[in-house]
Amino acid sequence: MTVRFLLVGEGSSDTALALHITRLLVESGANHPQPMVWYDGRQLVEKIRLGLLYSGGCDLLFVHRDSDSEQETDATGPERRRREIRDAVCDAGYSGQWVSIVPVQMTEAWLLLDEIAIRTVVGRPDGTEPIELPLSSHVETVANAKDLLFQGLLTASGTSGRRLHKIRRDLPHLRRQLLENLPVGGLLEQVPSWVRFRDDLASALEGLQEH
Repeated sequence: MTVRFLLVGEGSSDTALALHITRLLVESGANHPQPMVWYDGRQLVEKIRLGLLYSGGCDLLFVHRDSDSEQETDATGPERRRREIRDAVCDAGYSGQWVSIVPVQMTEAWLLLDEIAIRTVVGRPDGTEPIELPLSSHVETVANAKDLLFQGLLTASGTSGRRLHKIRRDLPHLRRQLLENLPVGGLLEQVPSWVRFRDDLASALEGLQEH
């Protein structure tokens, strides 16, 4: 079946997540997924409403929000984020199948698992500079995943001076490349937030097919 899906993200860099949604949908039995991405708007419910309006609707809705913490508090935590997404989807008037994407603590945590990818994206796949990366079992406890990722990229570049300045300037672009090339499977399958996203996607697609 052909599936039109809408990804409502936190910013333009989330566009890369659409590639992985497409791949997972195909692996789960969908034919020719048609992606749409939206991230404009101040509040989450506004983003969802605008995305649905300007996309003309969808068969599956995906909403991404980082949890910012592995711990549940009054302000954050993965389950709190999922409740916020659920309430925003409801308030936006959407009644179809939807999936929350809630990396713990942030999407960059998913990018810290592949040392070779980090070295390759800066042009030094055979580099030997030590990069401090967490184990897959601990990656969701890293509070500063973006800072750790960016420092890893700078270290892996093995450069200084003007070359290092260029790498520093290109960090957002390199981060996007890593997300686009995120290897599905392997160590990622040991990260609970990814497994939750993957399983929820499969369940939502099954629910769509039943109707």
